Amino acid sequence: MYQGTTPSIIYNVKNYDLTGAKLYISFKKGNSDILTKSSGYTIAYDDETKISTVICPLTQEETLAFKSGAITTQIRFIFADGQAYATNKADIEVKDIIYREVITFS
Repeated sequence: MYQGTTPSIIYNVKNYDLTGAKLYISFKKGNSDILTKSSGYTIAYDDETKISTVICPLTQEETLAFKSGAITTQIRFIFADGQAYATNKADIEVKDIIYREVITFS
């Protein structure tokens, strides 16, 4: 992923139907939390494979906050009955850009 872009990060979570859960999608670099999103994501569940696909779109502003190098991401989720879980952590490589401002089409 490049800083200042608008990627969608896609997670595949096995054995949980996340369509009724509340998700907290976090991004971290080293010991510093960069971003946690608790809305704006999309979830689809496949009954056959037992996989929930979570699509988390990021804004230019959000990716500009990421420093270049590896960042770690993880989803924590909770169901209505209070049961809370977490996924394994995953690393994403963030690449530097030259022009570090939000760009517009106008």
